[in-house]
Amino acid sequence: MIKDIILKRRKELNMTQAQLANKLNVSDKVISKWETGRSIPNTYILNDLAEALEISLQELLEQATTDIKSEEFESCLLYTSDAADDLIG
Repeated sequence: MIKDIILKRRKELNMTQAQLANKLNVSDKVISKWETGRSIPNTYILNDLAEALEISLQELLEQATTDIKSEEFESCLLYTSDAADDLIG
């Protein structure tokens, strides 16, 4: 998930939430919300976020797209097949 790549890269770069927030001109509370999945970055900040995390925008977006496809797939299974039993218990 995008929250995981933000947290992983920030830690790999030995950055605090405050340091990443400073690079992006947001509060450290915003970074915390991204890393816990309570919110996601706005599209206008994605390029700066990728740059701050020293990854390509494509890599960041691929991770986000993978997350969305996975969630859509699981939702589809919940509504269309007996496989839902495997996912929910």
